[in-house]
Amino acid sequence: MFRYLCLILAIYRCTGQQLIPPGCDGYTEIPEVHRRGKNYVPSADEPQVNDYYLDEGWYGKDGYDMLSEAPTSTTACGTMLPIYFKGTLPENIGDTVRDTACVVGWFSDCMHEIDVEVKRCSDTLNIYYLRSSSIVYSAYCFGRSDNDGDVAPAPDYVANSVNVEADIDWDPPLPTRLPGITLQKPQIVFKCIFHPVQDGLIYQVNWFVGGKFIISKVAVNKENFDQLTLREEQLRLKGITILGFVVKCSVKALRDLNGIPGNAVSSTGFFAGIKVKTPKVVLQRGEDTTVSLISTVPYGCNHFNGRRGFVDSCPAFIETYYTEGTSCSSNVVIKDKQGRRKRSAHRCGVQIKETKFNDMQNGGKRNWTQEYKWTISQVDDGDYTLKETHFKVKLRVSQGDYHAIWNGYELDDIQVQVEDKTSSWRMKECKAYCDPHMKTFDGTRYEMQKSGIYTFYKHKKLPIEVQLETEKCVAGVTNAHCPCGVYIRGGTDIYVVSMCPKHRFINYLHCGDGSLQVYRDGDRKYRIFLPTGAMVTITLTYGTHVNVVINPTPRDENNVEGLCGDLNGRSDDDFIVNGIDYGEITRCGRFKCRNSFIDLYRLNPQKWFFPIRTENKNLIDNMRMDTISDIVCLCPVNVESRVGKSECSSKAFSKCSSTKQKQHTCSEIKERKRRDVVDDLEKLQFRLNRLSETLTRSKRSLAVQTITEEQARTICHAKFNNAGSFEYCQSNVPGIQNTQEIENCIFDLNVTGITKWAEDALDAVTHQCVHEAEKNTTLQNTTNTEGGQSIADIIKEITCPNECSDNGHCINGTCHCEGDFGGSDCSFEIKKAPVVHTDVGDDICDTSDGPCDSIHIYGEGFIDSENLTCKIIIQQVGLNGTKIGATSIEKVTGEAISPFEVKCQMTRLRRRRETQKEAFVFFERYRLSIANDGSLFGIEKEVSVIDSRCQVPSDVKIVLTMKDGYCFIDRTCVKSGDHMEGERREVCSPDDDKFHWTRLEDVPPLETEPCVIYKHLPHMLNRSSTTLSSALEEILNDVDIIEGWYGMDGYNMPLTALPQSDACGGMSGIWLQACVTGWLEGCVADIPVEIKSCSPSLNVYYLKPSEIMYSAYCFESTIASKPTEKTTAEPKTTESTTDLGDEHNDSSTVKQTVNTTPEPKTIESATDSDDEQNEATVVSRHPIDTTIETNTVEFTKDSDDGDHYNNGTVIGLIVAAVVVVVGLIVLIVLLFVRK
Repeated sequence: MFRYLCLILAIYRCTGQQLIPPGCDGYTEIPEVHRRGKNYVPSADEPQVNDYYLDEGWYGKDGYDMLSEAPTSTTACGTMLPIYFKGTLPENIGDTVRDTACVVGWFSDCMHEIDVEVKRCSDTLNIYYLRSSSIVYSAYCFGRSDNDGDVAPAPDYVANSVNVEADIDWDPPLPTRLPGITLQKPQIVFKCIFHPVQDGLIYQVNWFVGGKFIISKVAVNKENFDQLTLREEQLRLKGITILGFVVKCSVKALRDLNGIPGNAVSSTGFFAGIKVKTPKVVLQRGEDTTVSLISTVPYGCNHFNGRRGFVDSCPAFIETYYTEGTSCSSNVVIKDKQGRRKRSAHRCGVQIKETKFNDMQNGGKRNWTQEYKWTISQVDDGDYTLKETHFKVKLRVSQGDYHAIWNGYELDDIQVQVEDKTSSWRMKECKAYCDPHMKTFDGTRYEMQKSGIYTFYKHKKLPIEVQLETEKCVAGVTNAHCPCGVYIRGGTDIYVVSMCPKHRFINYLHCGDGSLQVYRDGDRKYRIFLPTGAMVTITLTYGTHVNVVINPTPRDENNVEGLCGDLNGRSDDDFIVNGIDYGEITRCGRFKCRNSFIDLYRLNPQKWFFPIRTENKNLIDNMRMDTISDIVCLCPVNVESRVGKSECSSKAFSKCSSTKQKQHTCSEIKERKRRDVVDDLEKLQFRLNRLSETLTRSKRSLAVQTITEEQARTICHAKFNNAGSFEYCQSNVPGIQNTQEIENCIFDLNVTGITKWAEDALDAVTHQCVHEAEKNTTLQNTTNTEGGQSIADIIKEITCPNECSDNGHCINGTCHCEGDFGGSDCSFEIKKAPVVHTDVGDDICDTSDGPCDSIHIYGEGFIDSENLTCKIIIQQVGLNGTKIGATSIEKVTGEAISPFEVKCQMTRLRRRRETQKEAFVFFERYRLSIANDGSLFGIEKEVSVIDSRCQVPSDVKIVLTMKDGYCFIDRTCVKSGDHMEGERREVCSPDDDKFHWTRLEDVPPLETEPCVIYKHLPHMLNRSSTTLSSALEEILNDVDIIEGWYGMDGYNMPLTALPQSDACGGMSGIWLQACVTGWLEGCVADIPVEIKSCSPSLNVYYLKPSEIMYSAYCFESTIASKPTEKTTAEPKTTESTTDLGDEHNDSSTVKQTVNTTPEPKTIESATDSDDEQNEATVVSRHPIDTTIETNTVEFTKDSDDGDHYNNGTVIGLIVAAVVVVVGLIVLIVLLFVRK
């Protein structure tokens, strides 16, 4: 063998060609070889070459050799301690020498020796086996092999205006697992921009990131400047994998690579990423501010070649993923204009501008500078003093498998400081109480004695409004009017509190974006928080009127209008609107009114939120989210949540609810059946009219008597002085004034003779006191010297609703009632059954709208307590109203929606069976009654549970009739012609039997259900592993299939992995017991599959939609292929190794796991079937054999044409060897002839 090798080597030498000696093809190029010349001195910002960390191994570069003599300077070769080769280089190709290299020191030419091996690989290439230099800042010296010894002087050229610019490029096409599809990934490319004014020079560019040297590049002329760039892939090799760094380049010139370099000039730092232009912002409390970001580098999309239909889309977002602060205090939020909401579903982020391959190829603009802006706002808790004033808003780029260097990039933080320069909103309230006494935010008091609906409060910038309805309230007293309804809009929510006799209603009228937060505080008080954080407190008083108070927040300052005034800190201009003074005092009986100002805010019916009229119905129906100009988004707090998890609404406040308060949410309303939801406005108004008529008939009038002014003074002073909470508030809370409230109390009692109004006057004062305790941080931090409690805590502890109506004791802010009294203020007689109005509300619960989950009962005197109970007496009813069996009684806990509405939850009822074997239950009738104490129930309300699709109430109350064209089977309406589920022989035939299934004898019986209802997948015949999607006009995509049973006689899913991805008509094939394989590598997803054997040739599969786009389930024909000409088919029967059933059970079902794998085969399906319909198919009813026999064809050649595959392989190898030997002999002969 050795002789043959020598012969071959001799032949190549004789012909002038050289073989590469062994080992010469595994070397590494010498790093930074152009910086290792003996005359090269690093510039000031350039690091020295350092081989202390050099990996041991073979190094070389064609045309370069290690210096063979000591440099004259220790600063040569781009390092501090140069290393030269002290031995002699090998002469012959293939020779290797071993010698030493010397480290030049400050006092010696060889302060340290290093063993070096040198192998000669060609006339111009020697490779060196180098080891670490073992000395810091020492490096091997290399220079051009053809250097004649002359040193080229440094050129005069000095670069000016050196800058770094970013560009984008795409990698060469990378094969994917999809045949014919290649992928090009984007890369950011940094260019060092300078002006080469002199030809014939070599330009060197050094790159730095974060002050750290990265790489040095050399270009021998201007045409090769592309070689000077810094690419994203080179950064990855240095461990820089994500944006947010500063890039610099320096430029210098040389006359040749061994020459002395000229002076280096560096660029300024270029920030690669997204600059935060506003790293620190000051946000005034109650206002907004803008933050600005600028991107400096392109964001590229992956590019696919070879497939139509691929879109180079790569959505990524700059998102807010963390805001410091707590949910119960001030916070910073993102504010989004409605126009932006339509462009992006990500409320807490903005989409980054994409750069696409095709756009760049078609001359797209290469300007990557893109500015992004957000408006940030403040979520305010309404406390007088901010608990937190400094926030940190953190930003990042969303995760995604697109442009790698962008993925998860975290931007610099934005520091937000909140300043509070507001003042006029503190300790302010607007209120209307009793008959009514009005007070603006800025403290102006006036009387209002008019009926109608008015704008009480309206925000000038936000979709927030509070409407107030007033009506006459005291019989026999001229001009005495009271507030009876408050209708509140926030965003797209409307909440109604109406005690007006003509339309009593307390609930959401419209549910939208959840901007309103509603809390029920006891039986008579509701607190509604507006989107600004302003709090509306509504108290239900005795009779038909309400008291209302609004406490503002900083966002209301100078931004409101209406009967509450403008909240600008000045009371002298409360009645001046648009420069016109409407403050003229008008006499209205014994009252002094401001009628001109009041009339200014009177609303016509088209603008009413409530009650519902023809004129204002469109206003409510058309209320949508896209009518709102400002959306506030509370972004994820300290979680790895995606931006889509943000909560967005018109709400710009934070509220931590008290445990005493029960929240009313829109979700509760949305869960109600359609017949109960207030969206059906006409039906709601009809129900309200019925309720109002009933309440008017049963209304108990307040005790009216003649009270002198002196008697009124005595009653009012006693009421105030006996209230411990008021006395404590007056002594400890600044700004609590009682003089005007006592005077109003005296006036009201003297004029009307109604002593109950003394309680309303006291409530107006105690409300202000409690609000101060909740919001005034001074009161919260000032402790009482006796017990160590703060003033605020004491106020909350001693203040109870209505002083417990003198029927209980106030303990820790809660009334503990005595005797037979109950309720939050001990004003209800619990031993008195609440009144149920049987003629109000629905008499029918229609299951055609959905399950009868709850029934609402209307009346009076419902107490919100844990003892509130619904009693349901259930009676089953047959045809013609016949009662079936005895009644059953069940009790469930009731939920008080308001004092005149209770919800009874019907889902807790136990399902009754027919009590008689032959009894036929047509429907059920409920008799419902309510008890406040769980035992004393009032009168009953009857409700029938029916299905209006086929049952029709008749004139006789307890009788239902059947609609034509329906059956009523198993308490369900069935349309004529519909079949029993899973059984085709049972059908609804009203002409034969309206109450039982009719059996069709002429329909043959079928096997188990899956074998009956299965369907064909679309394009069933194009799902073979040999069917490449590239050959189809439309790629199959099983993401959108309907979950269910699928199959086809003679077709099964393959049991083994597919050899390529572009199979089964999709981009990713799905097969049993495998995985979904991605384009490049790896498994993507598993899909569980159920299999049922229906016959020897039919298995059906329970398939679910795939989670991978353009993946398709594979089905192979199990029928033997027809042999082609000149071949003979020898069928070979094999049994599947997968257990598809129990051999003792013909209807067996097993579960498998299938996976989509983009791995295709290359065989074409041989079948004569052309059925590609996606319809249920009736299969053959043969006895089922669970052993699946798959006929496959093993083709063999005719005996005349040769042996089988194994023998042919051996012969092929022998022939190939002979050919090689003959060729070698011919080559030798030719070479000798040439010689």
